[in-house]
Amino acid sequence: MRKPIIAGNWKLNNTIEEATTLVEDIKVKIMDCNKAQMPVVIVCPVFTALSAVSKLLKNG
Repeated sequence: MRKPIIAGNWKLNNTIEEATTLVEDIKVKIMDCNKAQMPVVIVCPVFTALSAVSKLLKNG
């Protein structure tokens, strides 16, 4: 079975705080999935939030 893909391109529509909050919310929702349902998640935050979002994703 193919894994579902969830992708988001946030463009210039949020602040660093909003981007990190969104990533935290996504992480919580993804953890509710069982291993068979685990989607591939792709995030494309705004340039100014790349560092903060990257740190959150590296930490689990």
